[in-house]
Amino acid sequence: MNEINIEQIDLNLLKCFEILYEEQNASRAAERLGITQSAVSASLRRLRDIYQDPLFQRTGRGLAPTTKAHALKPLVSNALSIFRETLLSLPNNHNNLQQRIITIGMSDDFEIAFAQEIIEQVKLKFPHYRIVIKQTYTHIIAEMLVKHNVDIGVTSGGIYYHSLYRELMVLGDYSCLVTHPEDAVELTLDKFLSFEHLLISNTGQIGIVDEHLTKLNKTRRIFASTSHFAAIPWLLKRKGTVCTLPTHAARKISEIVPALIYTKCPISIPTYPMVLSCRKTSLKDKAILDVQEVIRSIINSYK
Repeated sequence: MNEINIEQIDLNLLKCFEILYEEQNASRAAERLGITQSAVSASLRRLRDIYQDPLFQRTGRGLAPTTKAHALKPLVSNALSIFRETLLSLPNNHNNLQQRIITIGMSDDFEIAFAQEIIEQVKLKFPHYRIVIKQTYTHIIAEMLVKHNVDIGVTSGGIYYHSLYRELMVLGDYSCLVTHPEDAVELTLDKFLSFEHLLISNTGQIGIVDEHLTKLNKTRRIFASTSHFAAIPWLLKRKGTVCTLPTHAARKISEIVPALIYTKCPISIPTYPMVLSCRKTSLKDKAILDVQEVIRSIINSYK
């Protein structure tokens, strides 16, 4: 291979690589970059020449990163982050942050409760930033941050890496959604157990409510289960049905779907941490700090 002259390499190639890795789809990458798909293809050809590797293989679902691409991703993202930091020193230059994309990893309960307000507040205060929401959950958020798949995490924990920043915002708790106003009045344990329950669980077998009912030598009747909070309005329709979920999501769903009433859960379930996280190297990035402050303000005030 001929020696590569770094002066001949366009920095935009690295940004194209980063977005292609995140999207694994040429058309979506082109949309995010604001260029044509043919321009993305041309950039990929140049990247393949530079790194002497296909980098992305076509599959039925899009573009799958090669082993070489997986190894390059954190290095490329770190290089771009360092370059962005140099731009922060430019006085009165707002153009250097135009179209800055900040990716937030959230589980769907946080997305339901807070994403709209976060997007609106960021657009109002920082119109040159664009927010992208990616689905995540506690057990994978650390890996997504380390691999630069997201810039910021909003989860109920799951941050243990030394290279990651972790901040407790507030403690979350649980509420119930019921299908009729009269069902929400004095929701005692006996009344709660007389209902049919919609279970929210990744396994579909057992949830935090069942764990605490076991301690009371009680069981509940589950009529269906789903792993997505967003499905609740379509599954929780019949009278005499109930769902237990984080209060922030229950409150927002009840605002959007008036037929669903949220009320206090009759079981004493421990609170859990609402955690804001990012890479420690991002703590010098003004855009990341700006968006974190918006998130912090919104979630800290939700109580």
